[in-house]
Amino acid sequence: MSSKTAYVAPPVITGYSDGVFSGTEATADTVVMVYATSTGQGVSQKEAIVVDGQWSLTADFPLVVGSKCYAIATMLTGGPLSPTSKPSQPYVVES
Repeated sequence: MSSKTAYVAPPVITGYSDGVFSGTEATADTVVMVYATSTGQGVSQKEAIVVDGQWSLTADFPLVVGSKCYAIATMLTGGPLSPTSKPSQPYVVES
C-alpha cells in the first residue's frame, strides 16, 4: 500500500515593515508561520492565511535590525499531521 504525501512549497518572505512580514506561497489551502532563527520560536501566536498566493503576518513583538527569520507553510487539510513545507530561505530584517 502506498500513500502519497502532498507537496507543500516553501514560502518566500518578501518583506518586513512596521512589524508586518509579507510573502508569497505557491501551494493553495495553506497557512504560514514565521520563526526567529535564533530561538526557533514563532514571532506570532497566529498563522497567516494564504490568499491568492499572498500572505502577511504581524509579529507579536518588534524585531531588531539584523534578526534572521524563516517561514514554514502548512496545509489546512489533513488534521494534526498536515503536510508542511521545508523552511523558506532565511530573511534578514533590515528595518
